[in-house]
Amino acid sequence: MGTNILDASSLGDEKQQATTAVAEAIEKADGFAQVFPEHKFHIVADLQQRGHIVGMTGDGVNDAPH
Repeated sequence: MGTNILDASSLGDEKQQATTAVAEAIEKADGFAQVFPEHKFHIVADLQQRGHIVGMTGDGVNDAPH
């Protein structure tokens, strides 16, 4: 795994459409930190919109997007 880990605070408002800069940062990230399920849904949706097939893992019940 790489070292380009984005903190959720750098993603903006998860309820809003990602800006081009945020979408590119998400696409280039090696991982994400301090995220809630809402952030995860936003990240997955953004990557899917950019043509990626996305999988996610976690260690608890709050790790699945709703």
